[in-house]
Amino acid sequence: MPVTNENDQSKNFEIGHPAVRSSITVKVLALKVSQYTVMGRVTATGKYAPYASGNSDGTEEPRCIICNEIDTTTIEKNVKAYFHGEFDKSLVVGSDANAVSKLRDRGIFLKEVI
Repeated sequence: MPVTNENDQSKNFEIGHPAVRSSITVKVLALKVSQYTVMGRVTATGKYAPYASGNSDGTEEPRCIICNEIDTTTIEKNVKAYFHGEFDKSLVVGSDANAVSKLRDRGIFLKEVI
């Protein structure tokens, strides 16, 4: 069953075989993180932050995609994230060719939806 909220697009985001979700902790970032953002895990803390290929703190490795927009301006948040499934590539935030390839290796498939 997809995670839902007022702006739920998961029925359009999830395509193909069923998605697998799990909880993650997103560190305080002083920003809002958009729905369907690719996330990496900070090696030192085990907490998640948006994927950034140029980083060297662990977030350069894409690991999952968050299900909903979150506000991490003042506190860390526990949220659901996708760890497996097929998803509409056009809705994913913060992916590049490297992320697409590495997510595929982890069982997260980003597809063009026509």
